[in-house]
Amino acid sequence: MPIRVYRTHNGSQIGVIAATWELNPRITRESLDKEFRRNNDEDKWLVMISLGCIALPDLIWEGEFDWTGIVGASDRTLGGLLVVWEGSVVRGRAFDLVAYDDMGWPTRAQLQSVQALAALPGWRGALIYESVSLQVRFRTEDPPVIDMESKLPRPNHASGDYYFGRIKLATV
Repeated sequence: MPIRVYRTHNGSQIGVIAATWELNPRITRESLDKEFRRNNDEDKWLVMISLGCIALPDLIWEGEFDWTGIVGASDRTLGGLLVVWEGSVVRGRAFDLVAYDDMGWPTRAQLQSVQALAALPGWRGALIYESVSLQVRFRTEDPPVIDMESKLPRPNHASGDYYFGRIKLATV
């Protein structure tokens, strides 16, 4: 069984392996229910955001509806008529994962892990955002790829310090 990542009430991340139930029969879904937030609409546990193998907090997908899959260009003829060219695009959807000043803060340790992925030339990986799974890459053509600021500016940051800003991605 694959590892699934869930969010607890206090916001910490926990990886749950389905085999846990086989190894310890006293652990049941009901015994874990109090720890996990529930999606009352669909009666499912909420799955966190992950980039590659890195679990991330509740970042906002900014630009989710900016993409239409159509690209266009226009120009005027010498006679003044407007000419429009359109075509479909299947890859290269640009979007940002954003942590605002008041919510969704990743830790320094999480950002260092994301930075290690971004430092790999040509990296491609999976982004799981709620129920959506996409193959993505970092938008290295639009630096900085990780544009984050510390919530608590200080000279010696700890791995648990929180940050806000954006991670720039595009589909492949």
